[in-house]
Amino acid sequence: KSLLDTLKNAKSVAEASSAFMLKFERPYDQSIAAQNKRASYGQNFYNKYAESGNKGSESVMGYKTCKKGVAVKLSAHFNSTEFDCHGSGCCSQTLINEKLIEYLEKIREHFGKPITITSAYRCPTHNSNVGGATGSRHSKGDAADIVVSGVAPREVAKYAESIGIKGIGLYETSADGYFVHIDTRTTKSFWYGQA
Repeated sequence: KSLLDTLKNAKSVAEASSAFMLKFERPYDQSIAAQNKRASYGQNFYNKYAESGNKGSESVMGYKTCKKGVAVKLSAHFNSTEFDCHGSGCCSQTLINEKLIEYLEKIREHFGKPITITSAYRCPTHNSNVGGATGSRHSKGDAADIVVSGVAPREVAKYAESIGIKGIGLYETSADGYFVHIDTRTTKSFWYGQA
């Protein structure tokens, strides 16, 4: 039985801690005091994990994963449901790059006006259904299409560039709509229109 299987099937934090230590602690201290100490560390870790789970989000390697439809506060002005995929019945989680949240917060603070996120995360199924590009930044949780209340898209795009955002799409025609696409790519890419 693998260590991972043992940890998954453990009936208590103490059992999981002991299994882990048996594998990595040399020599393994089997005293009751040592077992209790490991169990308390494990319980504290588990409590933190459980608390984050109860909030409906988890953060791994710069990305937040949130349960779709459950509003989790991500920053001073944004919650997770604003980033949810608009597809129906296609996914249950929302993926959000934490850098994207930082960018949006900077834009919100600079203009001092509300931001409407018209499209952010798109699961691969929904992205395909709406004709999104294969490998779209939206499908990776790296992009948002935004409208800043009372601010021209061109001004939003200029400010986005000034704070180091490299992926910017400017849409400002009745055919395309009036919004700015921003994403977290690390090489510069700017385009105009043609949503």
